Amino acid sequence: SELLRVARSRETKAIPRRLSHALTWGVVDEDGASRPLPSHGAELTAGDRVFVRIENTSRWPVRVSVFDVGVGRGVTLLNLHEPEGIDLGVGEYELFGASEHRSLSGLEVRWPRDTPPDGPREETLVVFVSSNTLPLTSWETSDWYEHAVSRDMGPEPASGTAPSYLIRHISFRLHPPKDEGCS
Repeated sequence: SELLRVARSRETKAIPRRLSHALTWGVVDEDGASRPLPSHGAELTAGDRVFVRIENTSRWPVRVSVFDVGVGRGVTLLNLHEPEGIDLGVGEYELFGASEHRSLSGLEVRWPRDTPPDGPREETLVVFVSSNTLPLTSWETSDWYEHAVSRDMGPEPASGTAPSYLIRHISFRLHPPKDEGCS
């Protein structure tokens, strides 16, 4: 997909201080415990539950958005209740896969019905961290989860301010459900 091409070509290796952040992701076990995973190379099975935690470690506020590029190549904005990005003040964090009360249940990773369960395929999470609002919803091609965390929007950025941004991506191999296709 075009979003993956952009994410891989523009991922920043040296993170600007203004956009400094901590990014953690992983699976949520049945008992609600989180197990962090590496940014690339993890193996998951459809039905597993994941979390993404982004913390603002800079001295300035930032906005974050996360997209899922699924095994069927559909692109979905995970912060669907805040399509212009989630405001994070200094030291604040966002936890995708948590309820409104921050209890961790994870977001279920699904295998699309119209994608043949013929073996594992790559799935990617694309993370945008920016200094201001970015028009990102045009990347989206499908719906994902209605229970994504929702909070009030922050103040609008000053007009005429050019945002700085960086893109990170997390990739993993997703296996079809255990009762279908290859194992």
